[in-house]
Amino acid sequence: MTGGGDSDDLPGVSGGEPQGDDVVVLGSELPGGRGVGVVRLREGNVELGRVQPMEEGKPIVGEVVKLTPRADSPRICDVEVQYTPKHAARRPPATSDPASPRERSGPPQVATDDYRRNWDLIWAQKKGLPS
Repeated sequence: MTGGGDSDDLPGVSGGEPQGDDVVVLGSELPGGRGVGVVRLREGNVELGRVQPMEEGKPIVGEVVKLTPRADSPRICDVEVQYTPKHAARRPPATSDPASPRERSGPPQVATDDYRRNWDLIWAQKKGLPS
């Protein structure tokens, strides 16, 4: 880490190396009871996010994780991933991909040859019918 204090300043981190491969630092509670803000350190990357309890009948958004607080610093937790949905698989962020779901709106555009033929069969004007 650059531009900051020494890693020895962080409780639960010794010699600059985390004790686990996947670690979460718990922040403060988010407004409206929407969970707790977190900083996640995994695979050499720093990620911002939130954790919240699962509720019956509500969809799961993101991963399901088990957090185990460290004895010397309970706000630092080791992470054990219990479930990762297919759509949340880790991939690099799409910054300039025009087909990125965040950059387009509306339903997907479907324009195959079969689609065009059937469109013409259904909507083409028929002779002898009023237009």
